[in-house]
Amino acid sequence: MKAFKNLLIFLFVVIALFISFALVVEHYYGEEVKDKLVLELSKKLNTDVKVKEAHFSLIKKFPYATLELSDVMVEETFIKMSKDKDTLLFAKRLFLQFNVIDIYTKNYNINNIELENGFMHIHIDKTGETNYNFWKMAEDSLDVKKNVKVELEELILVNMDIRYISDINHQNIHVNAKYAEIEGQIAREKFVLNISSDLDIDWLKIGKVNYVDQKEAWVDVILNVDSNVYTFQNGEIYIADLLFNIDGTATYQENNTELDLRINGSELDIQSALSILPNVYSKEIKKYQSSGKFYFKSEITGFMSNSTDPSVVANFGIVEGTVSKKGSPQELENVTLIGKYTNGTRRSIASSVLDLTDFSFTIGEGKLGGILKLTNLHYPKISAELIGSMEMAKAQEFFRLDTLEIARGNLKINAVMSGRMVDDKNTGGLKMVDLKTEGSLDAENVDIRLVGTENLFREITGHFIFNDNDLMVENLSFKLEQSDFHLDGFFRNMAQFVIDKDAKLSVKAKLKSKVIDFNYILRNTNKTDSTKSDTGYALDIPRTINLNLDVEIDSIMFRKFNAERIKGKIQLKNRIITANPLSFETMQGSVEFEGVVDGRNPNAIIITCSANLDQLNINQLFYQFENFGQNTLQAHNIMGRGTADLHFASIWDAQLNIDLDRILAKGNIKIEDGELINYAPMMELSDYIDVEELKHIKFSSMENKIDIKNQTISIPKTEIKCTALNLNLEGNHTFNNEIDYKFDVQLDEVLSKKVKKSKNKIDYEEYEDGTRKGLTIYITMEGTVDNPIIKTDKKQTFIKIAHDLFEEKLIFQQMVKEEFNIFKKDTTEVKKDVEEEKEKEEEEDDSGWGGMLEFDPDADSEEED
Repeated sequence: MKAFKNLLIFLFVVIALFISFALVVEHYYGEEVKDKLVLELSKKLNTDVKVKEAHFSLIKKFPYATLELSDVMVEETFIKMSKDKDTLLFAKRLFLQFNVIDIYTKNYNINNIELENGFMHIHIDKTGETNYNFWKMAEDSLDVKKNVKVELEELILVNMDIRYISDINHQNIHVNAKYAEIEGQIAREKFVLNISSDLDIDWLKIGKVNYVDQKEAWVDVILNVDSNVYTFQNGEIYIADLLFNIDGTATYQENNTELDLRINGSELDIQSALSILPNVYSKEIKKYQSSGKFYFKSEITGFMSNSTDPSVVANFGIVEGTVSKKGSPQELENVTLIGKYTNGTRRSIASSVLDLTDFSFTIGEGKLGGILKLTNLHYPKISAELIGSMEMAKAQEFFRLDTLEIARGNLKINAVMSGRMVDDKNTGGLKMVDLKTEGSLDAENVDIRLVGTENLFREITGHFIFNDNDLMVENLSFKLEQSDFHLDGFFRNMAQFVIDKDAKLSVKAKLKSKVIDFNYILRNTNKTDSTKSDTGYALDIPRTINLNLDVEIDSIMFRKFNAERIKGKIQLKNRIITANPLSFETMQGSVEFEGVVDGRNPNAIIITCSANLDQLNINQLFYQFENFGQNTLQAHNIMGRGTADLHFASIWDAQLNIDLDRILAKGNIKIEDGELINYAPMMELSDYIDVEELKHIKFSSMENKIDIKNQTISIPKTEIKCTALNLNLEGNHTFNNEIDYKFDVQLDEVLSKKVKKSKNKIDYEEYEDGTRKGLTIYITMEGTVDNPIIKTDKKQTFIKIAHDLFEEKLIFQQMVKEEFNIFKKDTTEVKKDVEEEKEKEEEEDDSGWGGMLEFDPDADSEEED
């Protein structure tokens, strides 16, 4: 115990003597050392150095004598820049260390330098000039004594921010040296350095590619330096939890650097490996997280300069890996991968090749495998082979295709694919073109809903054969709500259409169906348009799809319309739908139909058609077409069988609202076994006909032409023979129910009806041409359907009476002449005289009375009994 105490006393005495000695030396020699070193060092520098304070110490960095400089700033040395020079080096503290004996010999040899809390900016411009040539060699100056030397054996950096920029080599490196130690004879031509450092790498950019971004790194390497040749031995680089071994050489020349390096890693963490990929490669990959064993072997050879990059070849692989994606409950399991990367013959991104020679993984109950090759990573050219099965729901949860909102069911695939990526001017990203495929795909109970729509395609089952960019469909069946579809045919450009919304698709196929409900198919499916009602319809004819379909459909429904046994051809091209011909059965009759729907302007859809209607039930016609949008003549008012030859043209908007001002129609219509029941306009004739008979009018046949234009239905003169009354009808009826009808009836028939003799058959003598004998009454019906104004047309009646009397007069004269042979003219001359007399009378007075009766057409023409 006493010996230990004595030892402590001895050590204390020694330390006290050393401190005392150091303080004495600092007191007597400190100023001399500071002045000497600062003066001599300033003579060896090519640039200005500013030092705030200098302090000499034997204790601070014992066993070395130390000159401590504070707030040291060194300017850069670009020759071309005479002013506004940037700072090359700044250190809050700089320590120059040398042997204590140098104080007595007056020859100072600086062995160690330590920099703390500062920055260093190293710059090489485009001409190759550097900003760090601040040191003069002693032999270059005859005025400087060789009593201060720098022969570094150790350089230490503590919390130093280092930035290296080479304009000539397009390199930009920014690191923070938390602690870096470099040991070796740095000042000699040949030396060996032991480098150990703890770094934060902010970025490591070569060209436009940032190879390392915000990563921690640790470096431990032996570097042999022989002039401008640097050889790495037993080098280890630990970055982002990955350990790489490095060896090889880097030869620095005036305008370039020749590299021959090998960087290898084994049993690496996949996620860490992906995290250090350059952003240009890993922007999408960084969405994923991975685990498993990863290996990496690379070679970097060739020259690196402002115009060339070295050759990079890397082999890598994954064993027993898993891949998960942010926001997805699914993950890829049992991932196996063998791959190779090279930057190609041009040593650039454009010539780079990523070749996954074998990969496989499982997701859910499905398993997929194949190969993938990407050529030109700037605009990738892709070739791939895929074999296996897939559960679509789980695959969609992981991969998230932008075009699909819902995907369910099972797929089996054995196919190859190729294509290339180009700029998409619409999105600013990339899109695939020149897509080609080969192989087959089987779908089983697949459900799909496209993004932005409400239509769910259910129970999709079928066999698909890929051929180049086309698709052959065999036994494809699916449902859309209660509609069902069965399809066989060819889909041209199908592969490109799936991945590119602007690609065109051509379909030639046969379509069969038991029922198609257009109420569901044509409903408004625009989710973003909140102004549309749930029962609205939207006709959006796709601009990128061309169709050529042979159809056989058992039943079609739309609103109240129903048709059965539909057969024909339907074509869609350039947003124009053509049906030619199309036949179907409806309303207890049949229809042959040709039509065109021109949807090139979605706000003005032109619909034109020609149709032959045969024996349609008129009551059902009005019911199924919802009384054609009017309230006057409705389904319960009319019965019968209709046959017609119609031509129709109209303009509709996207919600299937018709423009009434732009309806044109012409046609020949024949109605047989017709019945008019409680039709309001006919009831207004009660002054002429028994009301009971007007309630239910029957007629065997009515045939006429019809013309619709400017919201007006024009009816030419039509003879109607019915149970209530035989009459002739003509006039106009507008869509606003404004009417202008003209009727003419036989006076004796009207009188018989007025005295309730309608049930007794009255025989009328007829002329040879079939017209009735007797006086005719003309009636007008004007105003609106709800408030009609009925008048007798006296002017027209008087004209008719005058005409008939004049005819009777001429006939009577002819009979007298012939009977009594008063005039010796033959029959031909008599007829000629009659005709000339008739024309003369008509020219003298339009009324036909030859001035015998004055008629004021503007006089009151109200009805008189």
